Amino acid sequence: MRFFKISILFLFFSLNLLATTNLSYQQVLIAKTSKIKTLYTIKKRLSLLKIGIIVKKSNNKYLVYSKKFRNPKYAKYVLQKVTKSFPHAIIISHYKNKKGKKSIVVKTAKNSSKQQEKNNFFIDIGVGLTTISGETSDYLASKINNDDTTYSLEAGYFIDDNIFTTITYLNSFTTDISLDNLYLTLNYQYNIFKKTDIYLGGLFGVSLLRFEQSLEADNSTSLAVGWQTGIKYNIYNSLDLFLAYEGIKIDHNVDIKTTEYIKLTYIHNLNFGLIYRF
Repeated sequence: MRFFKISILFLFFSLNLLATTNLSYQQVLIAKTSKIKTLYTIKKRLSLLKIGIIVKKSNNKYLVYSKKFRNPKYAKYVLQKVTKSFPHAIIISHYKNKKGKKSIVVKTAKNSSKQQEKNNFFIDIGVGLTTISGETSDYLASKINNDDTTYSLEAGYFIDDNIFTTITYLNSFTTDISLDNLYLTLNYQYNIFKKTDIYLGGLFGVSLLRFEQSLEADNSTSLAVGWQTGIKYNIYNSLDLFLAYEGIKIDHNVDIKTTEYIKLTYIHNLNFGLIYRF
């Protein structure tokens, strides 16, 4: 009997509390940053997602919120939409009681580290023009064509909003020779316009020189060290166009027969292609 009375009393106070409080509005706290450059990057991502935002400054930090929603389902929808890019986003619910006082209840998103990493990977493919610098014997000078075509395949990962690394296969070939290059890169990216980024980085790897059968020469292997720079333009959600230049120092020195030789020292590549981020 005593337990029954306590249960009734608890139910009465619970109903009274619910009656005296009501939801004022909800917001999604999307991100926090102390860097203005990072804030621009955040704004760019949210613009692509078509999310309206409110930015507040508190204790030298920029707090990026969604707009205010009176209907909770809209806040949940926005949270789901930004989770991939901002895995630490949370819903903040503002409640108001009869006296006009506000209390805040925070609901965290059900995210995993796997979701956080998912959006940071990307792949790209590019084609373009190549120029291979070096020198040859007089006889081969008239036979070797050093301007032709290049293509690249790349897989990468964003360490943070500005720094990314890649593993790249780049094939530079002419009618007479082919250079297969495999290297790692480390790059810094900077947002210059709403949908446009530029980047600069270094690269290190290996280069394999192969000859056409008519030259009758052995293959050559060399270290590949260089740099790259490029520009990206977002065309749709996770899809970007890019234009990139790679300058790669190599050291291929091959003797052909007894009197002929070929020495290749530098690769200049200009590539154009597509990037898909996932």
